[in-house]
Amino acid sequence: TGEKEVVGKETHKDRERGKCTYPSVIGLERSKEEALNLINKAKQEIEKTFGQKGEVLKAISDYIYTRIK
Repeated sequence: TGEKEVVGKETHKDRERGKCTYPSVIGLERSKEEALNLINKAKQEIEKTFGQKGEVLKAISDYIYTRIK
């Protein structure tokens, strides 16, 4: 969710199309918390599986969460 310039795509299209989204069901703050929780779990698995070689994958995970276009 956000402004077109920030997220890099049209906003509110899902709502206009009647699509169900995490923010519309559980709220924006809880959606952000859940996303961060899942990313942290993914990063732990990356660390266990790849060790130091997984740093780029962990950085990509962080980027996905904080992306600004």
